[in-house]
Amino acid sequence: MGTGCNSIPNPDHNRSNVLSLEAHELIDQGRYDEAFPIAEEALKIQMKVLGNDHPSVATSLNDIGQIYRGQGDLKMAGEFYQRALNIQEKTLGPNHPFLAIVLDNMAGVYQHECNFVEAEVLFKRALRIQEIALGPEHTNVARSLNNLGALYSELDQFGKAETLYKRALAIREKHFGPNHLMLVAIQHNLGSLYTKMGKFKQAKPYFERALSNQESSLGPDHQNLALLLKNYAGLLRKMGSLNKAAELEERSKKFLSKMGFEILKKDCPTDLKSPDPV
Repeated sequence: MGTGCNSIPNPDHNRSNVLSLEAHELIDQGRYDEAFPIAEEALKIQMKVLGNDHPSVATSLNDIGQIYRGQGDLKMAGEFYQRALNIQEKTLGPNHPFLAIVLDNMAGVYQHECNFVEAEVLFKRALRIQEIALGPEHTNVARSLNNLGALYSELDQFGKAETLYKRALAIREKHFGPNHLMLVAIQHNLGSLYTKMGKFKQAKPYFERALSNQESSLGPDHQNLALLLKNYAGLLRKMGSLNKAAELEERSKKFLSKMGFEILKKDCPTDLKSPDPV
């Protein structure tokens, strides 16, 4: 009598899973040149074993889009995100939570290209999908809230941005407590928002908490501290703490130099209108 388990693990499929995990780790570390051939190999194996329209193929396409985006090639990033989204919509339907990740990524590309109306449409769609599929208090909802808040902050719609950031932070604190790496991006964004608003005293504790949480989790010499240190230093300069600002700027420059970091310059119009509500 059989065991009821007739499938035999495919070694190629297993290898593609290992490669995907390795690529994810490298992408998270910002090591895009190393990640690219690994993600590309994972994609080739998945397409061979699973076919061109499998959700795992979409995940690898999204990974390669992340690599291109990290390298500054937004055109190629957008093309890979779109391919991933097409597969997900075909195989999973238009409202599966997996779509939200790609939608957020595509919206980020539109935002960087100053296509704010389209960025808002996709960010809001991602948020709606997450809230319906996972519930309004799920930690993934916090990611979409944070992303939409960052768009509104760039558009100087500070009230909207503050509301979204604070809701996102409350969700993450409920899930992870007050001293966790998962809070850092939102705390950083709130610090930057209040700096833009000229509310320096409100900004400072958010930067302090973000820096403490990130250093506690990653150590004081991790390259992901670079942008946080840079922005916190900018606040301290505005507050007149020049020595401390210079110290943080020096640390930031060291990390950015190691990463070969280049800031992509945007040429966006300054007389931006509020995007139409979706």
